[in-house]
Amino acid sequence: MKRARFNSSLLDLNSLRKGSDYEQLPESYVIFITENDVWQRGLARYHVNRIIEELNQPFEDGSHIIYVNGNYKGTDDIGRLMNDFRSENVEDMLLEPLKETVHRYKNNPEEVAVMCAELEKWSLGERQAGRQEGRQEGRQEGESRLTTLLRLLKADGRLQDLELAIDDEKTREKLYQEYRID
Repeated sequence: MKRARFNSSLLDLNSLRKGSDYEQLPESYVIFITENDVWQRGLARYHVNRIIEELNQPFEDGSHIIYVNGNYKGTDDIGRLMNDFRSENVEDMLLEPLKETVHRYKNNPEEVAVMCAELEKWSLGERQAGRQEGRQEGRQEGESRLTTLLRLLKADGRLQDLELAIDDEKTREKLYQEYRID
């Protein structure tokens, strides 16, 4: 359940630029298609909404969370969609547009190549963004560690060790340990 809250907050976080007014937050939907019926009531979907308990009124903040029962076997649209999601064989699918698209991507080598290339391009971009973010985080962490060490050495009057810490990585590591700076 907290995963839904987390994902909803990420949508909000990425929807506004710094300094924007909160009223500019767009309506958001987090939809989980679960493998099984989470609440075991046999429903196709479960809408999670906030309410003002004392007033028994909806708290309309524009945030919506919906759980779709992936094990639902009804004959309505959601039942047909869940059937198609579970289908291992394209011929067992019921929704024609989805069936045609899956068939095209599974059986046309050119489409498979395009899809694989796009997936690889996306994956490479995600890896590069992750590396860049990691580097930036590492730089900030390293600067923070060094600043803390230098301040402590200065406060303790250890000016010679301060000079060594600036130039010598091994000395710096020993001092990090001594001052218990992680």
